[in-house]
Amino acid sequence: MTKPWWMLLSPLIPLAGRLGGQGDEASIGLANFDKKTFDATKAAHPELTGRSWDELLDDPKLNIDAMAYRMMDLEAMLPGRLNTTYSRGELVRMGCRTGEDNMLAVATGQLPMGAESRRLNDVYLTQVARAQRWIGYYYTNQCAGGTCSV
Repeated sequence: MTKPWWMLLSPLIPLAGRLGGQGDEASIGLANFDKKTFDATKAAHPELTGRSWDELLDDPKLNIDAMAYRMMDLEAMLPGRLNTTYSRGELVRMGCRTGEDNMLAVATGQLPMGAESRRLNDVYLTQVARAQRWIGYYYTNQCAGGTCSV
């Protein structure tokens, strides 16, 4: 099997990381993982043992699995009682992008959620709605003859 065309760009990832201030560990993949976060998630979940950060470039399933574990970890870090008006889901989405320290500071009422975090939450919800429409359209057309099950 040949690699997708974007894999030709993989040698440029370290350069892009250095130009963006991330060194050789630029955020990559569908889930936009930096190496440190991916490695911490992998260390906490044996199901990811043997997987590499570099594999995120061409393995959507690994991206989804790792992000699901990351989100579960962030959810588990939240205190039982939140001292904020934001939902647990909003806080977890914030934690994915800005880190657990910022997420916990907002959850405990030490800091307000910043404008950029609120904007990213809105973008996320828009993307989820778009993905749901696409999946609905796909399965409606693919299963029109009643040949597949969802």
